[in-house]
Amino acid sequence: MAVIQISRIQVRRGLHDNLPSLASAELGWSLDQRRLFIGNGTASEGAPVTGRTEVLTEHSDILSLVNVFSFKAEPAGFIAATGPNNTQFTRSLQEKLDDFVNVRDFGAKGDGITDDTAAITRALNNTYGYTSVIAGNNTRRTVYFPSGKYLVTGIINVPPYTHVVGDSAETVLIFNEQTTSLDTIFRIADSNSNVDTNFGDALGLIATQGKNYTFEHIGIQNATAAINPCIQAPGGDQLFFNSVKFIGPAASVVNPGAGHSAVYLQNNTLNTAFRVKDVKFVDCQFENHGYAIETLGTVIGLVAHRCSFSNVYNSKVLSSDTKDYSFVDCSADSVPGDTSSMNFVDTRGKINSSIGNTVVLTAGGTGTFTAVDVLDDYENITINYVLTIGNSRRKGSFVGVGTGSGYFWADEYVETNALNVEFTADSSTGVIGYDTTNAAADVTVTYSVEYHN
Repeated sequence: MAVIQISRIQVRRGLHDNLPSLASAELGWSLDQRRLFIGNGTASEGAPVTGRTEVLTEHSDILSLVNVFSFKAEPAGFIAATGPNNTQFTRSLQEKLDDFVNVRDFGAKGDGITDDTAAITRALNNTYGYTSVIAGNNTRRTVYFPSGKYLVTGIINVPPYTHVVGDSAETVLIFNEQTTSLDTIFRIADSNSNVDTNFGDALGLIATQGKNYTFEHIGIQNATAAINPCIQAPGGDQLFFNSVKFIGPAASVVNPGAGHSAVYLQNNTLNTAFRVKDVKFVDCQFENHGYAIETLGTVIGLVAHRCSFSNVYNSKVLSSDTKDYSFVDCSADSVPGDTSSMNFVDTRGKINSSIGNTVVLTAGGTGTFTAVDVLDDYENITINYVLTIGNSRRKGSFVGVGTGSGYFWADEYVETNALNVEFTADSSTGVIGYDTTNAAADVTVTYSVEYHN
């Protein structure tokens, strides 16, 4: 339609609820809501819809105007049918944006300067829904940390069902400055926000037991000079750490004594019904700490798989009540306190095997097979092995059973020809030895180990 008239712009105005109808191309101003509208015109003028159209301004609620989201799959070259009978299922845009939580939506900056403690705490508490009036898991979401350095100055309590994920352990760092002494960075809390000795209300109420805590692809650094933990758990069931980097302030490797660990797992000493259970570390890194993983009291089910330990005195300091644990396919560099290779399985309480570990025994002497733990904490041990000298091979199993009062051993094998290698064991201590006095050359031993009670 051609422009047929140019005249003074007419603007109607009034309170939003009382804004009158608008003629074609007439403007209307909502005084109380500061919103601008224009009249659509009539059908005879060619308007597809009568009424009025809002003109977007800085005061427009864009989410309410563009409020519908439907998955299209346009990059795949077709329009997905998300509803029944080839229809489109729609959600509000707000629902779509609320699918996951970005910690920066709660005010975190990640600039390495701003104190992000309160913002991170708000994100975790609101995601768990401590104050929600709706029962169940309606508020639970993944809390996402974009790449950045997040400075904290106070302990952050972690509620159950928390799932923290970052871009990577190399690009996301949650840290404190050395001048800010923190007992820990993250502290596991129960469903009523109780921590430390009050975990589980110290009343044995199973309803308050915390469970399901997950951390993935982040770095955590406690720079406190006292080498305090990055994670402290006074209880909790199902703790999972995937590709997490735990960093301490230790400049050199020294024996720190007690209580200087990257991860400190301790069951509630006032309420032994609440134990730390089912803890898994996968592809994690431990650097610059006194100890990497430390337990106190009863901890049940602890697994470290493909983890690396660097510049720590001990990879693990475990209580005698730590049950059902294993360290599998791990590596160690500058870990002087460890008495045995981290590449083998160290397990108490169940059968578990390492695969393909190799040591070389020097010909013409005797020694202790230190790569394998002794029977002190076990009733049964089996070393499945293959010996190789040149083209000669032996395949066998060295089996031990016993208790603190005595140990009994048997070595059963087949070999292509005599390798002249003997395994022995001290019947009182269970320590395993070897004798290669008559071996023709150095002996390559490939083995796996099973410990079980």
